[in-house]
Amino acid sequence: MSGESHMETCPNCGNEMDCWSDWKPFSTVGGECMNCGFHYWTETGQMTLKDVNELREGLEKRPLKKLAKSKGTVEISENRLPYHIDEMLDRKDLKERERKALKIVKKMLEIKTIAEAI
Repeated sequence: MSGESHMETCPNCGNEMDCWSDWKPFSTVGGECMNCGFHYWTETGQMTLKDVNELREGLEKRPLKKLAKSKGTVEISENRLPYHIDEMLDRKDLKERERKALKIVKKMLEIKTIAEAI
């Protein structure tokens, strides 16, 4: 095992929550509260060349012409955004205009996913 698990106080409800960390193949952390449902975790993803160059610009580094070739050793998570949108739509304190905007974004993501599959 390359990590550890422990209990922490949930910042949302104050009860104990299960937490863990790992350091192989890179540092990750996570936690879940079985009382109020609060959770957090390290999420992987892949930035576009444009995104990387915007970050580099902010650090006064020269832009890249292409991204470094992946070694293929790290598994990239599937996009969890639709899952997060569903979670947000379940919130009771969401304003109606926010709910409508989230539904539009979710629909756009579904259309994009269908288009990529074709």
